[in-house]
Amino acid sequence: MYKHLLILAVLCVFGYNIKAQNCPSVETTATEIRNHLDYLASDQLLGRNTPSPGLDTAAEYIIARFKELGIKPAGNSYRHTIGLQRQHLGSGNSMTLTISGKTTDIPLKSGFIPFLFSADTTVESAIVFAGYGITDTAWGYDDYRGLDVKGRIVVVLSDGPKGKGIIPAERLNSEESKVQNAILHGAAGFVMVNGPARRLILKPRGYPWPSLSKIMPDDLMPVNIADPEKKHIPAVHAGEQVIEAIWGSVEGLKSIQAKLDDGASPVSVPITESSMSINTSVKTEYLSADNVAAILEGSDPVLKDELLVIGAHYDHVGAGRDKGDGSDFIFNGADDNASGTSGVLAIAGLFAQQKVAPKRSVMFILFAGEERGLLGSQAYVRNPVVPIEKTVAMINLDMISRNGDSLFLEGSAACPELTEIVRSKNEKTGLNLILDKNELTGGSDHASFSARGVPFLFFISGLHKDYHKVSDNPDKSDALKAARTAHLGFLTAWQIANEDQHYTLNK
Repeated sequence: MYKHLLILAVLCVFGYNIKAQNCPSVETTATEIRNHLDYLASDQLLGRNTPSPGLDTAAEYIIARFKELGIKPAGNSYRHTIGLQRQHLGSGNSMTLTISGKTTDIPLKSGFIPFLFSADTTVESAIVFAGYGITDTAWGYDDYRGLDVKGRIVVVLSDGPKGKGIIPAERLNSEESKVQNAILHGAAGFVMVNGPARRLILKPRGYPWPSLSKIMPDDLMPVNIADPEKKHIPAVHAGEQVIEAIWGSVEGLKSIQAKLDDGASPVSVPITESSMSINTSVKTEYLSADNVAAILEGSDPVLKDELLVIGAHYDHVGAGRDKGDGSDFIFNGADDNASGTSGVLAIAGLFAQQKVAPKRSVMFILFAGEERGLLGSQAYVRNPVVPIEKTVAMINLDMISRNGDSLFLEGSAACPELTEIVRSKNEKTGLNLILDKNELTGGSDHASFSARGVPFLFFISGLHKDYHKVSDNPDKSDALKAARTAHLGFLTAWQIANEDQHYTLNK
């Protein structure tokens, strides 16, 4: 430990390669990080779920630190609101099917279950069988070829065609993608049934709504980014009763599926003398949470229009139910990711202490909703403060306070020039830098930037036995390790922010 302190003290005296000065010791940074960690991962924040009062309190703490450092808000406010929504199954869901004049009521749960992405509306129309409901132009496969489904209810099979040279398994569409494909072709409703040629269980599953299943508690329903412009149609998963009503028997549908799997052309056809009525009642609860962002404007008249983003997620997974027996029920998320949040604040402090601003602008952003599916970073790249094309790189810190000296640079092969900067700076900081480990490369906020073509660096110390457990408490976090990582992050960021090079992103 003292060897590393000496190295960093020498760096402070002689400058950070590109004349960065006013460097506190790593020990001083460790004390700062310890203070941040202890507060952000304290019980009073109740695990910083998205959204929650605890997350809002953490946001206020972060904002206060940016103000103390004299770093201005990115945009009109430090808070960048993420519009969120959560779906709940309403009452009155129903489905009737009429074939050749015979009407059958399909019961909710045993006969059909709405998908999470279903519309809150009613549709009644003729039925069209659309095979697997897939359009894949790259492979020359289209279940909708020559089929008019406008205003109709489409019935499709789960999975995709099985057979040599048809469509690779990794290209098969998700259920929601199939619904969106149906909408694209003008369908007014969507019904999926399990293909009996490969599925033994034909019961509907749709979505495990709390009112229909004990699997999903109501307060754990997923939260998504609100998209009021996105079109929805009634979309359900149906069972054996629907199969038998339309095709006469399970065997009847199985023979049709076998033709598709043998490589025959799609056998999508209207169902003669048929109609269906579907009422899906899905209620939307609108919520919100905030990313917190501050920006340090660059000093170069040209390069200041380019941006380096340094970020981490400040949310965690919240708390369980207090059993009243004194047992721990709060997922404090000290390493995940109060440590990364503290690291970003420490790096911001190091930048703020420099006598001259970097040439490029630097944004420090703490994301909400990472644990809910990268919601905060996805919301940012959709509506960035600076055009995403002007973002030269993104540095992501996630879980940086455990596992000794080891620090993984995940996805390093994707960004070779950035990786080389880290390697050169780490000669001075002395961490055990591990490159190209084949895991954890996409499960954090850098992935949202990478998907938009932004080169990235992902610092992470790796998983441990306390990951996503109530035992991920501040006392198990190594503040000195986090401080050393923050210093490495600053050394790296300072060079990126002061050179005019642009970096490669290999995909």
